[in-house]
Amino acid sequence: MKAVMRRLTIAGVQSFWKCQQSCLRSFSQVQQLPPLKEEEIEEKFVKGNGPGGQSVNKTVNCVHLKHTPTGIVVKCHQSRLLHENRKLARQLLREKLDDFYNGEMSGRNQRKKLLLEKFQRREDKASKLRDMKEQWKNHENGSTMQC
Repeated sequence: MKAVMRRLTIAGVQSFWKCQQSCLRSFSQVQQLPPLKEEEIEEKFVKGNGPGGQSVNKTVNCVHLKHTPTGIVVKCHQSRLLHENRKLARQLLREKLDDFYNGEMSGRNQRKKLLLEKFQRREDKASKLRDMKEQWKNHENGSTMQC
């Protein structure tokens, strides 16, 4: 069995930590939500629907959660298993409550903002490279025509 060796450069490590610090800095701005109280949640289990045939349509594995103070409703039927759907529904409810209470400072919106910034940096870099290639082509064409 061969051992795989990887070389880490100082620049690579520094850029990794720089990225991690910027992500942590932006996510540290997220306001904390109050914990979910089971008394505030109405939970219903209904029969599922969609692809999967008779085994999905007969079993009660779809979860409906309603947060009574805000009126936010979540429906989850991503898995065939009831306990997995309960966990997923609570995660979705937490995300929606985060959006409701924190708005622009919610975790989802901050992740979206980070991805947009990353995409914009890549687009700017690609645009700059295209411009440099175009200038180089123009420079080569201009120098050969002058001879």
